[in-house]
This record gives sequence, C-alpha cells and structure tokens, in this order.
Amino acid sequence: MEIEPTKLKGCFLIKNTIHSDNRGHFTELFRSSNFNNLTEQLFQPVQTNLSLSHMGAVRGIHFSSAQNGQKKFVSCVNGRINDYLVDLRLESDTFGQWQKIELSQQNSISIFIDSGIGHAFQALEDNSIVVYHVDSEYSQSSEKAISIHDETINLVFDMPIMHISDKDLRAPSLVEIEKKGYLPNT
Repeated sequence: MEIEPTKLKGCFLIKNTIHSDNRGHFTELFRSSNFNNLTEQLFQPVQTNLSLSHMGAVRGIHFSSAQNGQKKFVSCVNGRINDYLVDLRLESDTFGQWQKIELSQQNSISIFIDSGIGHAFQALEDNSIVVYHVDSEYSQSSEKAISIHDETINLVFDMPIMHISDKDLRAPSLVEIEKKGYLPNT
C-alpha cells in the first residue's frame, strides 16, 4: 500500500498492491493499522456501501452536514469511474476547489475522503461497481447534495451525463447550501 496526499488537505490516494497468479488476483483494499499509521488519520468504518452504475451515470455531489461530517474510503472494484473530490470546508485554503481521480479495477487505486469534502463520480463503463466504507451510518437528515452543474465549482466531465437521480438533478447550488448553514467550518 502506497499513500499520497491529494491537493485537498486530509484526502489521500491509496495505491493498492495487486497479487496475481493462475487463479486470478487478490488486492487488500484497506487495513486499519497501515492506513492510520501512514496518514495519521483515525478511520473506523461502521457502514459499507456498494453501487453499480451504468456508463455515463453521475452520482453526487454528496456530503454529510452532521456535526462530525462523514469520512469515506472509496474503491472501484469493477469497471472504471472518475471520482471527484470537492472541498466544502468554509475556512479551507482550497474551499470550492476540486480534484478528479480515475479509479478502476485495473489500477486498484482507492481514495480516502475527509469530512467536509463533497464526493461525486461518473461511471466511464457499464457495470462500474463502487464500494465505499464510511465512519458514520447513513442519516437522511444529514445527507446533502450540491448541483453537479454549479458554476462556482465548475466540474468537468469526460463524457455526457447519461443518467442522474432526480435528487441530484434538483440539488441546490453551493451558494444556496452555504446560506442554509450546512457547510462545515473546518
């Protein structure tokens, strides 16, 4: 496991080792002791989610408005996605900035997403499967979304958006979310 910081403080790119033989391959995606030592982050997953997306599908920009936010560890175990991290921390030097990272079964890269970071992804292939571990259970009242079309964020997608949920399509702008007081301060 190799870990590199991203341009957004508290987020990390994890390059996992793929072990191949005549049976196929094996990859260890997450080991708490290694991750915590290498990043100096305490991450204790309490829920694991899996999504299957069709090519061109977009999910996000999602974040938690809960007091402690929600940290995520994201891996693409089948297919290929562009993963987007958006800094929503009001007092961050990189507030409003984003970073795109390709995740796939082939490159075996995972991403750790700190609290206060919005998350979105676009499936670049059919049957793209994303697994993500989170450090707090889902709470409908804390789950928030920002429009992927927000002009102040200005996400750039590599292909047309072919599938999106009604919730994400109707999501408010960053300015509207900020006015409601949902954005984290740190």
